[in-house]
Formats: sequence, structure tokens, C-alpha cells
Amino acid sequence: MSSGRQIKFHRQAKHMTQQQLATGICSIPYLSKIENDIVTPSKEIYRLLAERLDIQSSSLSDHAHKDRYRLLNKMNQWHASMVMQHVEKSKELYQEISTDVAAVTDHDLLIPYKIFSLRYYLLIRQLDEADLLLVDLNKHQVFFTEVQNLHYYKFLGIYYNSKGQLTDALNSLRHAEDINSQLHIADPELEFYLAMVYSRVDKIPDSITHAHNALDLFQKHFNYTRASDCCLILGISFNLVGSYDKAEYYIKKVLSFNESTDHQQWAYIYHNLAFIHYNTADYQKALKEIDQAIAYENNDKENIPAFHLKAMILIEKGDLQAADMLVEKGLALAARYNNQKFEYKFFMLMLRLHPNRDEKITLAKVEHDIIPYFKEHGDFHEYRKALNLVGDYYYKYRAYKSAAEFYKEASLTLINNHNMFKEV
Repeated sequence: MSSGRQIKFHRQAKHMTQQQLATGICSIPYLSKIENDIVTPSKEIYRLLAERLDIQSSSLSDHAHKDRYRLLNKMNQWHASMVMQHVEKSKELYQEISTDVAAVTDHDLLIPYKIFSLRYYLLIRQLDEADLLLVDLNKHQVFFTEVQNLHYYKFLGIYYNSKGQLTDALNSLRHAEDINSQLHIADPELEFYLAMVYSRVDKIPDSITHAHNALDLFQKHFNYTRASDCCLILGISFNLVGSYDKAEYYIKKVLSFNESTDHQQWAYIYHNLAFIHYNTADYQKALKEIDQAIAYENNDKENIPAFHLKAMILIEKGDLQAADMLVEKGLALAARYNNQKFEYKFFMLMLRLHPNRDEKITLAKVEHDIIPYFKEHGDFHEYRKALNLVGDYYYKYRAYKSAAEFYKEASLTLINNHNMFKEV
């Protein structure tokens, strides 16, 4: 950032007007020219402006901080470690860089530090810290370079994806993609998260395209950990469109890549194998694999999705008593951990098991709470399931016109997402 822009940055950060800063030092028009790099003021004016801004005058010099590039290089290493998902290395670099930046007022350093800190908080799953940092970053976005805007919108997409706000996630990632169309930076992480979110909003062809792009880029850099993540996305996407052989191929390819001792990673692999075999009606194999996933995770909060899949498998196997017990457990856990998405998903499973329970109350909850929730969050898979569920209720009671409206909306959602998706 130039000296003039740094002055403007500090002034706005302190909520000072140009008049408040310029009084007794220079005219307002002259300060405006300084801030817009039209004129270069004397060292004395720099010094006086710095004193009023309560920063070191040396920080306004274009030659300040001889170790700037060293620190920027370390930040780039930090970012690379986060892309690689090297959590311990990322933590180590975060501590080092935070110490280095503590006394810095140069916003050529502070801005990338804050942007990369957002990615760091997402990596270590500190969403509360990310919330606070986003408020600060939004105030300073006017000073971002195009590359910084690329990182910002990519990280914002990852943030929204973590919170389950899929429409916002996709909008942010597409914005990053638009910026990158001018920069032409090979960004495998952007491709990966586009693939992930497209898969989650049922735009499967788009997901497959971006997953292949990410896989190629990660493999070129011999990053087999992230390559395995791409194979997971491909496996999930092919499963969703009914290409089960391809789905199993990519999930099993993950096993050949995976050297991780991370139990969550193994749990995720076996969860997706179970989902494939659920779709192919190999329920015995699916049950064995989902039990492996649950054993690897060994954490009720994290196992909520696995309990849901296991309940679906048990229903198809005809073990309705065990399924009913698991649905009750899942409902209680989802409520305890404030997991609204799975509270609604378990509620819909409960309706499959007990279709005659409090029908009017049930119908109202699905129609007025569950359907709007999934639509708002961009989860069109569950949105369609809920629409069809209400349609089935109306059809059961011969309210054919109302049933047709819900079935039509479910079909339109499927068509609009350009997806040959198999319902589960």
C-alpha cells in the first residue's frame, strides 16, 4: 500500500474526518491529494500526520520495514500450509507471524495477515473468531488488492459453507471465480470448494468439473492429501447421480491416497462407502461400513450425520424398532447440539416411521418450518424431500390440487439444478 493510501487507511480506521487530520498541518485539498497519491509531501508533514494518527512516521515510508518481504513470504508459507491442511504447521506459523505483526502498522502487512487469519480460524474451526474478524475486514475491504479480494471471497465462501449457508457460500465462491478469471491464478482450493458447494446444492455436473480441476492441480503439486479430498467429492457426486461404480472407484481411490491417522477422515470415507451401498440396496455392507464410521468418530456430536444414515439403512432393512430408537436418539442429539438441519432431517425420518402421528401439527411443521429452512439454506436435496413429503400427505387425503403443487415445485427444483439426482 502506498504512503498516501496508508494515511487514508489509518484516518478511516480511527474514524477521523479529513478536516480533523489536516487542521494545523495542511489544507484539506492537499491532504486529499496526499491520500490519493497525487502529491508527495515533505517529511515534516509526514511526521505531523503520523503523530496525529498515533503511528510511527517511518511506517508511512515506502522504504519502511526492511523485513517486509520476509514477513510477506512467511505469510505465503502460512497460507500454503493451510491449503495443504497442515494444521500443526499452520498453528506454528500463526504464532510466529502474530508475534512479528504485533508492533507493525504497515497495512501492506496487516491486511494480508488479517485475511489469512480468517482462513486460519476456519481451519481450526473457531467460527466465533471468524465472525469477529469479518466485521473488521469488512471495514477495510476498500483497501484490498484484487489478489486480496480473491482470497477474501474464497475464504468467505468457505466460512458460509462451514455454517451451512450454501447460497451465500456459492455466491462468494463465484465472486472469487470472477475475480480469478482476470488474474489467471491456478487456485486448487477455490476449485475444491466450488466442487464441494456445487455438490451440496445438487449442481452435480458443475461439481464434477471443478473437482477434476482441483484434483489435477493438487496432483501436479504432489499434494496427495488434498487430492484424496477431491476424490471424496467425486465419489459423493457420482453417488448422487446414480453412477455407483464410479462413486465406489473414487472413494476407494481415497483409501489408496490416505495415509492419515485422522479418525475423522476415516469416518468420512466409511460414511460415504456406506451411502453408496445404501443406494445400491446392499444394506448389510452399508450397515457394516456406517458402524465403522461411527466407531472411528466415537463422538456423539460429530456422529449425528452417521446416525441419520444408519437409521435410513435400518428402515430399508426392515429393522424398524432399531431405526425408531436411533431416530429418537438423533433428534435428542440434534436438539442438544443446536443442529437445526439434522433435527429437521430426523423429524422427517420419524414421519416415515410414524406417518399418522399428530398429522395436522406435523404437516404444519414441515410446510411452514422445514421447507423454508432448506430452501433458504440452499439444501435442495432435503428441500425436495420435504416438498414430496407434504405432497404425499395431501395426496393421501385426496387434496390432489395441493399435492400437485408440491410435486410440481419438487420437479422444478430438480430441473432448475440441472441434475439427474437420485432421491434418498
